[in-house]
Amino acid sequence: MVKQAAPYAEVVGIDPDEHARCIAKAKAAAAGIEIEWMSGFARDAANFGQFDKVVSSLVFHQVPVAEKQAGLAAMFAAAKQGGRIIVADYARQNSWLMRQAFKIVQSADGRTNTQPNADGFLEAELARIGGVSVTAEWSLDTPTGTISIFSLLKE
Repeated sequence: MVKQAAPYAEVVGIDPDEHARCIAKAKAAAAGIEIEWMSGFARDAANFGQFDKVVSSLVFHQVPVAEKQAGLAAMFAAAKQGGRIIVADYARQNSWLMRQAFKIVQSADGRTNTQPNADGFLEAELARIGGVSVTAEWSLDTPTGTISIFSLLKE
């Protein structure tokens, strides 16, 4: 979707799972778009260059706190000065209903890794790394909890 929205952009996708990359490659080929796919974790983002935008989608709720910290730090390191860091993920679950819905995700991905996100870890860590107050620019309540989008400028 990123490449379709910005067809002239150079897009590099990273994922540690070869099967997931194969699926992504097939989807890109079917859509007629060119994306460079690399093997790596979020913590490896800065190893692939400097970018105007660095985007993560639904990754950080699945990983341990140390990986969340390393991945977010690497995203900031991969962003050029004036670049934007965009994170879409399950973050703080503010209402009782969304906390209950998020239990579906926790049953699949484990409470140990997911609970920090539900408690506001992403917001706090993005604020710490970015040095600014962080709130979701957009949120969507889903049958499995609230998904939030955060966008920060690297100054």
